[in-house]
Amino acid sequence: MFEEKRTTILAGTTSGCINHPTIEAVARCKQCGKPVCGACVVVAYNGHFCSDACQGKHAAFVERAQELSRTSRGAGFLSKVRFFLTKLVVFLLGFAALGFVCVYFQIPYAGAFFGKVYLYFLSLLP
Repeated sequence: MFEEKRTTILAGTTSGCINHPTIEAVARCKQCGKPVCGACVVVAYNGHFCSDACQGKHAAFVERAQELSRTSRGAGFLSKVRFFLTKLVVFLLGFAALGFVCVYFQIPYAGAFFGKVYLYFLSLLP
């Protein structure tokens, strides 16, 4: 049976442990992706790792990602204004396109409404 597992590992159908190539891997390291057997695996609350070093690297990565996420959430007043203005411009362009279609195809009530809106905005121009 041991020879059979070794043959399948060498044939490439399953992964062998990075430290024990003839033993079938039971997990892959969450940080580096290397296969590890049951004897080598480091089980932590946040996954399986090939070593304590990889577990430490992953913990540092998660901590840094959370820190960046916290700082980017409160990105500031200007980004919120830019977001609002972008949405407003998209809405106004859609409104203008809908109005053009209604006036062009002479849709009775909608065309009259959008026609009045256009005349109002034209009156605001210098």
